Amino acid sequence: MTVRRFLSYSGYNENGQQKWITQDNAMLVTQHDCLVKTLGLPDNLQEVSNLSQNPLADALHLRAGASWTRIAQWTKHSETRGANEVLTLAGRRVACRVWIEQARIEATSRAWENTF
Repeated sequence: MTVRRFLSYSGYNENGQQKWITQDNAMLVTQHDCLVKTLGLPDNLQEVSNLSQNPLADALHLRAGASWTRIAQWTKHSETRGANEVLTLAGRRVACRVWIEQARIEATSRAWENTF
């Protein structure tokens, strides 16, 4: 992952989202303080589902243990990633898209893999 320095940016509100344009013309889109889309990066977050259920949408009434289930779709090298598989869940066959995320903290050299 490349870390970008946003030395200069401008932003505006549009339809309940905050859109930030960086000095190098990438766009970061946030909604209720969550990143929901990017444009102009080598790999982009295309979509986040279930935004209406984000507990931060009503942060004044946020409770301990609040959770949010969502699906994120992104690209890697300009291609949508994820494999279509049929999984057996609770005895039923369900068509799914399975995502494998590899994460690493450079400072500690800790690495792990998440499967969604």
